Amino acid sequence: MRGADAALSATQAWMPQVATTVTLAVTTASSAAQAVTAGEAVRFSNAGTTPVAIMFGTSAVVATEATSLDIMPGSAETITIAAGVTHFAAIMQSGTGRLKFTRGAGA
Repeated sequence: MRGADAALSATQAWMPQVATTVTLAVTTASSAAQAVTAGEAVRFSNAGTTPVAIMFGTSAVVATEATSLDIMPGSAETITIAAGVTHFAAIMQSGTGRLKFTRGAGA
């Protein structure tokens, strides 16, 4: 995105794409899921009590505790992602949980 479109995207409210939420079961082993559709941003939601480390990429993506981005317990983060991202992976330090992610636009 360039110019006015990029500025609008940076300031507009979060706008999820319809029927794009995916729930991923998360354990101490990396697991991945395919994103339902394209979108410039993804909202990750961790309703659990343990941080979830996430990574995004293609079908070969793997999350690791050492190099992935943490989504803290009870929080949601909206992240702008690069074109070509098709999958998301997640891992937890201990226990089990679930991570929801939704593609869309805005902040």
